Amino acid sequence: MLKGTQLRLQFKGVAIDFLRPRDDHDRQALLRKRRKQIGKQYCWFISPEDLVIQKLKVGRPRDFEDALTVLERSGKILDRRYLQRWAKHIGVSKELEYVLSL
Repeated sequence: MLKGTQLRLQFKGVAIDFLRPRDDHDRQALLRKRRKQIGKQYCWFISPEDLVIQKLKVGRPRDFEDALTVLERSGKILDRRYLQRWAKHIGVSKELEYVLSL
């Protein structure tokens, strides 16, 4: 956990992470957030592209698996130019190439 920037809660067995922005990408991800209805409540989520970039920034084996899952589920609707631009900007281009090649 990133002390002072992340809070993890458990809700009905699901981990929910709340993050404070730490860099330019985090701030951009918050600007691109999406509102989704869960039951009777509305919640804000970052886009699939931003979640992939977040996972690549952390870079643990589980994060790569999560990034792959997002890529598989989102498929062709992902904005690959956006992914490549941010991966280059934050220095995870090789990691992005790797997960896109699988």
